Amino acid sequence: MRSLDTEENLSDFIESEVFEDVLAEMKTRYNYILIDTPEIKNNFEAVAVSKYSELMVLVANHRKTLRDDVWNAAQAMEEVYTGPICAVLNCSYDQIRLRSA
Repeated sequence: MRSLDTEENLSDFIESEVFEDVLAEMKTRYNYILIDTPEIKNNFEAVAVSKYSELMVLVANHRKTLRDDVWNAAQAMEEVYTGPICAVLNCSYDQIRLRSA
């Protein structure tokens, strides 16, 4: 998929028929489509994309992401998204340090 020009509004693009058509075409070609968005906190685009999702995965960095932020993101998604929500805890630096020792 092409990147957007800086003048284009991403929210408008996600809500457009063009985006829906692109996803419909991709569904005919691929078994899985991954849409990566910025964090949900203060980000409408992540919420807007959720209406096209069959599964949502929240990724949390164990050293940076606060438990309340994960909880709030899941609650925000439940207001607009009815599918399953999974969480992944990412970046275990202690394990990386042990492997390199």
